Amino acid sequence: MELAMIQRSAKQPLQGSTASFACPEHELLVCICRGPIDVTNGDRISVLISNEINWEELLNLATQHRLTALIYRNCTRFFPNTLPLAIMERLQISYCRNGLNVLRLGNELVKLQCQFAAAGINALPYKGPAMAQQIYGELGVRMAGDLDIVVRDRDVMGAVDVLKSVGYKPKNGTLSYLNRALSEGDRHVSRVDDVSHHGISWCFPQQHHPEHEWYHYQFKHSNGIWVELHWNIAERSIPIAANINSIWERLETHHFLGNEVLAFSVEDLIIVLCVHWARHRWKLLILGCDILELIVTHPDLDWNRLIASAKRMGCDKYVLCGVALVVQLFGISLINDRDLKPDFGMNTFVKSTCNNYFTISAVPTPFLRECSVQFLLNERLPDRLSKIFLLLGRRIASLRADFLRSHSVKRESPSSP
Repeated sequence: MELAMIQRSAKQPLQGSTASFACPEHELLVCICRGPIDVTNGDRISVLISNEINWEELLNLATQHRLTALIYRNCTRFFPNTLPLAIMERLQISYCRNGLNVLRLGNELVKLQCQFAAAGINALPYKGPAMAQQIYGELGVRMAGDLDIVVRDRDVMGAVDVLKSVGYKPKNGTLSYLNRALSEGDRHVSRVDDVSHHGISWCFPQQHHPEHEWYHYQFKHSNGIWVELHWNIAERSIPIAANINSIWERLETHHFLGNEVLAFSVEDLIIVLCVHWARHRWKLLILGCDILELIVTHPDLDWNRLIASAKRMGCDKYVLCGVALVVQLFGISLINDRDLKPDFGMNTFVKSTCNNYFTISAVPTPFLRECSVQFLLNERLPDRLSKIFLLLGRRIASLRADFLRSHSVKRESPSSP
């Protein structure tokens, strides 16, 4: 894929999404999420609402994609008096509940930041209320259930002690996970000889991830707040994980609830979001909305530098795929086609994903599609082979578990007469 430059032109938006929507609820959801990108968007929303809308389906989709707060914000600010009053009241309840929750999480984050700073540990808020503030300028637009904090790998054990000192306890689990993960993950974190001294249990995104894929701990306070302590932003098999140090060097400081906190640069945040969206197989539309908001509110983005940085980290295709999907799904004018020459596979994949977005996002990713995704996203042969072998390992483990489960059921079932 050759890239001369990606350009943003806020004055020349597309008239609408190029996606083919299966039902009006899908298109209405996307239009509301687009916000005031162009003057025709509000007119299109009015046309869609004038038809018969399954409002329960719309609300279910919004909940599934964590969009209820964003939809309420956009409807009250940009499209007032468009949705039925009963629907707006339900959205308002969700918005207010989320606002109270993220304010509680934000205050807790400020307290933890002070504790980490006192211990000489740089802590980077990841996702959650701080990211909502950076992207949207307000806390309550993104749904949040816990706090994610990233520290350098050398500070992991110190950060664990800080969390324990303020009342956080590790999630129950097998303590032996820690040393297995540190040794098999080939990390620079000091190996702990007395695991019980730190009382750590290991948390990982999915049960089938091998030890070297784990990259965060999970803790819970008696007040009900969960904290995920990361030393990386993705599992090791994703190329960006090997370049986390370069991201640390480009961090910025932002104001958050009267305090200064570390934050990704805008360019790095777009890269991180594109990688995170791909990790979720583009099944959470809120991540696409985050990327869209950053693009619209930062028209002077240096796309040359952003793509060059992503390429150095081995994740340029993650970024190009994510940005292309945002362009086609939300109907914005972003990419100068004369300067971008995507390969056939990228074009086909993005168009297919866009046209079937809400269908694809509702079901698990089939094994063969997952393999094709890995070939699409990973240009380097070692990365492709690593991901394919990882997928095969997971597939074999899943089939083995299914076989043992079915065999166990057969043995326990009573014999037929």
